[in-house]
Amino acid sequence: MNGADAAGAAYRPTTPGMRAILWLGAVLVSTAGAQLYLLSANTERYFAWTIKVPLTAAFLGGFYFTALGFAVLSARQREWSRARVGVPGVATFLWLTLLASLLHLGLFHLTSGPGTARGAAWLWLAIYALDPPALTLLWFLQAGAPGLDRARARPMPGWYRWLLGIEFLVIVGVAASLFVAPSTAAYL
Repeated sequence: MNGADAAGAAYRPTTPGMRAILWLGAVLVSTAGAQLYLLSANTERYFAWTIKVPLTAAFLGGFYFTALGFAVLSARQREWSRARVGVPGVATFLWLTLLASLLHLGLFHLTSGPGTARGAAWLWLAIYALDPPALTLLWFLQAGAPGLDRARARPMPGWYRWLLGIEFLVIVGVAASLFVAPSTAAYL
């Protein structure tokens, strides 16, 4: 699209539903971050399952707090091309977390432990049962919204894309081995 076309074009807005789910995500990652980072030594009382090593809980909490900034910055964007960058990664994370949760239901405080932990476990399951399909549906609806997406201002250089591709393959390989056989973590 040339400059004259771009001047008259209406850029695709971020739909209200997508903005709402991004704001909801900001609230949810804040809550998980607080539970895990600030209460890392008390996951048996305040989290969906017990994490025996507090540093592991704090690390996971830090991950959720990091996602908070990303969620807020995306939710504030009224133009989809400026908000979309994290949605594929978030959707992947949500679906994989749902799968991991379902595979390891026996570790959750669903029927034992203090009421706060049981409540956290059921809330975790409700969130991860509802959020992945909701985000996926809203993403699909977002893709059909009228308007144009802003062109990339500066594409990544080819050498950098190759480095990211190699990093992706390494991370996916390690993650897959940890997901399928968590005991392999002892060898890393």
